[in-house]
Amino acid sequence: MTLAAGYVLALVLVALVLFAIDAIRVDVVALLLLLALVIPGVLPADKALAGFGSNTIITLASLFILTEGVQRTGLIERIGLRLSSFGGANPRGFVRLLLLAGTSISAFLSNTVTAAVLVPLAIGGARRTNTPASKILMPLAFATILSGGISLISTSTNLVVSGAMPGFGLAPLGFFELAPVGLVLTVVGMLYLFFIAPRLIPDRGDEAATEDPKRRFAAEIVLTPSSKLIGQTLANLRLPEALEIAIVGIRRGSRELLRPRPKERLKEGDELVIEGGAAQILSVKDFEGIDIKTDQRPEISGQEAPATRMVEAMVLPRSRMTDHTLRDLRFQERSGFTVLGIHSANEARNIGNLSRWHFQTGDVVLLQGHVEDIDGTAEEFGLLPLEDRSGHHPRSRKAPLAATIFLVAMVLGA
Repeated sequence: MTLAAGYVLALVLVALVLFAIDAIRVDVVALLLLLALVIPGVLPADKALAGFGSNTIITLASLFILTEGVQRTGLIERIGLRLSSFGGANPRGFVRLLLLAGTSISAFLSNTVTAAVLVPLAIGGARRTNTPASKILMPLAFATILSGGISLISTSTNLVVSGAMPGFGLAPLGFFELAPVGLVLTVVGMLYLFFIAPRLIPDRGDEAATEDPKRRFAAEIVLTPSSKLIGQTLANLRLPEALEIAIVGIRRGSRELLRPRPKERLKEGDELVIEGGAAQILSVKDFEGIDIKTDQRPEISGQEAPATRMVEAMVLPRSRMTDHTLRDLRFQERSGFTVLGIHSANEARNIGNLSRWHFQTGDVVLLQGHVEDIDGTAEEFGLLPLEDRSGHHPRSRKAPLAATIFLVAMVLGA
């Protein structure tokens, strides 16, 4: 072994150690290794950055952009929810349809992204069907990997191999050139996951019932005349499982808070009191036929202004909001912020009507408004801004555009 070869192997070991301890970002480690190869002359300077101009890197970068667009618009959640909802309350049917959704989507998108997006649906379905989450999550992980050999963009490995082939005098892989083998492997693997894997995966208890440690908010939503939820019973409703929210009350006509019953049918104009995390509450905004009810709701255009943000803020001691309601304070009118949800510091207190909720120290509000107004509002009302939640809000109105761009890219690539 030459000195240069030993030097490269030593760098590989150093890289593995740095990746394992995670003390330095992965991209920074990669650039440091590149410099460590160029400075001593092991790698010629003219070849050091040649890879950044290759078709493979450009294709990968473009694929990341397309995948991020599809993910941010909530398109994957909609596809997964639509396919998995046909399973109803049947555990076996739900698991199989969810696995089909995962393997179908990951044939064209990153399996990591697909699995990450479908995990909340899997956990919600586990609660609904009273199935241990371990019997769903592990098969889902394998299902998203199985279809990696169907298309050229299924995994980055396919693109890397295809990009390297011209250097050896071979033609690059076609878009569906791997499909004959990939489809066979996928079908065989899915049959295994359907009929054999459920018998081998141990029952580790009801992990799905574990409480979510994150802060949960109470919010009010109203059914619009175009809502597809009108006429459905709470027992058949897919919304709570899809978004990991809980319906804790229904307000109808007389404004009385009804105790939700499984056979209760929803009607136009019903106001539902829900509980969930900030990300789940914000996701409600993107379901057609549902709107978040606020004390005084401002007009929101189809495209949200760039300066509009959604943040969490805590009520501080001696805040002017203490023992007052949103209606008393005329909060939206004076601050310009809309309250989308409230988290009570006292779990024993039941949040009913948000506009009549009397705030206490430690309560947290989920606000929507202009970013430049947050400091003034926090100072005036005695609030402490906690976390910006804007990035968790999918832009579902752009989902058709994202789907069209992705499909056009697939057709051109094929």
